[in-house]
Amino acid sequence: MDDKKDNSAASDGDGSSQLNLGNYTWPAGNSVGGMIPTKIHQLNLLSVFDAGENQLTGPLPSGIFVSMTSLRQLRLDKNDLSGTTSPPIVLSELEQLELQNNELIGEIPALPRTLTFCNLSSNMLQVVNASVCEV
Repeated sequence: MDDKKDNSAASDGDGSSQLNLGNYTWPAGNSVGGMIPTKIHQLNLLSVFDAGENQLTGPLPSGIFVSMTSLRQLRLDKNDLSGTTSPPIVLSELEQLELQNNELIGEIPALPRTLTFCNLSSNMLQVVNASVCEV
């Protein structure tokens, strides 16, 4: 069995690059601290991002719910994230969203129809369409 990941960088022709990490798990549950890098949204080929159960602080980067179009699982639960979730969640492939146990505030106007599991509890979030979401 080959467990290698495709961690290649491809040029966009303008000098920037897209990093393909495939299924990437940040060290979940390893007390990683600090802020989520603001350029995380450039990992638009990422399908799984798991940084739950750490000590991440600060706001969610503004492009995380818009630009990461291949994201199927986003797990940032049990951190110290704060601030508002102002942009709508327009990730058309998102199946799992876990943001519980943070200090997030704001309104989430709509959730993707692809979502099969969602937990936003222990925040101050309001979700307009929370049919699959624990709030």
